[in-house]
Amino acid sequence: MELSDLLTAVDEDLRRRVAGLTRLLNVTRVLAREMESSRILKVIVREACTALACDRASVFAFDPQAGELYTVATNKLETDEIRVRLGEGIAGHVARTRTVANVSQPADDPCWTSRID
Repeated sequence: MELSDLLTAVDEDLRRRVAGLTRLLNVTRVLAREMESSRILKVIVREACTALACDRASVFAFDPQAGELYTVATNKLETDEIRVRLGEGIAGHVARTRTVANVSQPADDPCWTSRID
């Protein structure tokens, strides 16, 4: 690799990192002004979706009496609320197994269900 190519690659990497840190700083400023938890969660969902370049995202809470997850913050949701049984769909699987899932093609995931995902 020539020196000019190396410098170009380093420059691009630094610009990407600075852009990410600038976005993080801006989000932190917005969150510091918010007092209501539902609005804070909406900011987090919106910014996480932007950072991850995803189509939509949701934050779920667990209702132990019903044994269900329900949405507390979303973006681009076609309904007021999603309720899902523990273990059902991708979100229910994640909650039951307490793992992280970043699913690029949800319909191809074995946990996917058309009712909620």
